Amino acid sequence: MNNINKKTTPRVSVIIGVYNHAKYLAESINSVLNQTYKDFELIIINDASPDNSKEIIKEIIKKNPGKITFIDNKINSKKNGTFSSNQGVDAARGEFIAWNDDDDIWYPTKLEKQMQIFEQDYQKRIGLVYCYGRNINENPNRKRSEVEAVDLENDVFKQMFKSSFFFKHSMLVRKSVYDRLGMHDAKYPFCIDYEYMLRIAAEGFGFDRVPEILVAHRIHYSNDTLNRAEAQKNTKEMLIDISIKYKDLIKSKGIDVQQRLTVCDLQIAKYYVATGNRLGARKILFPILFKYPNFVLKSKSNIAYLVLSFMPRFVIHFIKKLKRSNRLFQSS
Repeated sequence: MNNINKKTTPRVSVIIGVYNHAKYLAESINSVLNQTYKDFELIIINDASPDNSKEIIKEIIKKNPGKITFIDNKINSKKNGTFSSNQGVDAARGEFIAWNDDDDIWYPTKLEKQMQIFEQDYQKRIGLVYCYGRNINENPNRKRSEVEAVDLENDVFKQMFKSSFFFKHSMLVRKSVYDRLGMHDAKYPFCIDYEYMLRIAAEGFGFDRVPEILVAHRIHYSNDTLNRAEAQKNTKEMLIDISIKYKDLIKSKGIDVQQRLTVCDLQIAKYYVATGNRLGARKILFPILFKYPNFVLKSKSNIAYLVLSFMPRFVIHFIKKLKRSNRLFQSS
């Protein structure tokens, strides 16, 4: 671990987990170091990257003495059933915690504008402040909107249960939230951030946002969650666990858990169609058609996926070449 000046406690601890994204790493780290808000420490955790990430980090540390804590894992933390993100929280000294990924970007005023909201929160009711984000899509097989910008509704937990509506690296969180709720749960490797957001909302912490695009999320061929089916299955498992843990809250808010799980199933079916697993798609879509017919019949794209799941391979191969229908074979 690289020693830093511990005499002065920073207001914010920024954590960057690093694994095998050397191509984007310097830009990611520098987007944090170039923030207009300067009262922060940067904790970088290299999670046994097989590429040259370690060398890039060391070069940046040389240029920024006393600013960076470097944790260099010899074994990937996920193999131990843990998360490097939890190592970051353990090492954090700040009153607030923020995240960036090794392939994502912050814009210069992100921390400054989020801290302005916290500084005005005299009652300390706000636990989390997020901002809007932009997708940088370098993978034509993935389908995402250019901008991720969703405002808060009155019931944050209910809104969050429907969907995770902001990026992990867009949020700034009070350290006291982690002190109360504990660490990320290794049971949910594909949705650790979503699960934690739900816990924050369920425990009654206030949410706020900066209605500006202050971060960018890069979508490329080596993202961790390229297998969208596995990611959605893990999300289903997590949502079931959350619904059990907070069953009284779920009941009081009239949340239809099964309907939310069906949304995950639809995403799995779409991924199966996009990757050629037509039988797997049919096994999912038919039960949905009988239980929630409106989910399928009121959506042209869902009807298309149902039809495609019966098509022979040569027909699907032909349809894929058509510009108008190509988006059906992109995963979200």
